[in-house]
This record gives sequence, structure tokens and C-alpha cells, in this order.
Amino acid sequence: MPVQHGKLTSIDAGMGWEPLWAPVLAYAAVVGVQITQITEMFGRLRFRFAPEDYPIPDVLSRAIDLAQEASEKFCHICGEPGRRREGAGGLQLPPMCSLHWKEQANGVDASAIADAIDAEVVSAVAGATSWRGNAGPV
Repeated sequence: MPVQHGKLTSIDAGMGWEPLWAPVLAYAAVVGVQITQITEMFGRLRFRFAPEDYPIPDVLSRAIDLAQEASEKFCHICGEPGRRREGAGGLQLPPMCSLHWKEQANGVDASAIADAIDAEVVSAVAGATSWRGNAGPV
């Protein structure tokens, strides 16, 4: 779901991880580092930069490491405590809480529901001057 947000071109990570990536994005802007994409890969939060080889300050690098490590422990859909799951054929799925894992196992398309909610949240955020997000894990 491409989202225009300054120089950020897309957020392809569940909104449950927003309390993890939002502070990284804000600090990157302060130190002049351009994050172009926030995504999930192999069940973890990932960040892309422009240019790719741009030197990242140590403090920002550590914040990214912490956000990525924490993303393995919280549901990417809702932000509740969760764990990485394995799908069909050993595919590593993003972490999910028990509720969202059960929904997926029972054939409920939780990611489609989450995408619809994400789209509404992104639209609301795009029109707001600030947004504090939930009090999820950081």
C-alpha cells in the first residue's frame, strides 16, 4: 500500500508496528537521514534509505536495531504481544498475537481486514497535523 509522506514512499508494514517505526522515522528526519520505505521482510521490520549507502549515525543505527528486534515480539496487525509464526511450506510469517493467528488459521483473512483498517488510519493521519498512535510497545 504505497503512502506518500514527505520523502517516505511506502509503508508496507502492519500498523501494529507503528509505535516501533514512528520514532525511528522522526529521529531520521531530525538527523537528515532519508528513510524511503518501511516494510516487513522475513517476519521483521525493515527500513530502506536513499541513497542506500548513506552513512547512518550510530544512535539511529541502534534505534533501528532495537525496532527490528522488538518487531519480532509484537503482532504486526494490532501491536499486542505476539510471536513469529511459520506458514505453509516453512514460510516465515510476521509475528501475530494469538487472536490474529487463530483468525488466519480459521480462514479469516486478517491481513485484508488489517489493510482496510490501515488505509482508513493512513487517510486520517494524512489529514491530521499530528497523531500519537496507540500506547503500544516501544
